[in-house]
Amino acid sequence: MFDKKYFESIGEELNSLKNRVRALIKNKHWQTDDWHKESLLRSAIRRLTAYIGVGASCRSPQIL
Repeated sequence: MFDKKYFESIGEELNSLKNRVRALIKNKHWQTDDWHKESLLRSAIRRLTAYIGVGASCRSPQIL
């Protein structure tokens, strides 16, 4: 369904967002840096799983 380039592009996108957060916060507050990165990752996962899950009517028991 998805090829390797698709997942590589997602990785590149996440790395780019991570670098932007680091550039904005620099060394001023590491806890905020980590919190923002976690927030970006949660957002990306939510966005990607919603996209992948479109049209699915149920999940297999292994996923639950």
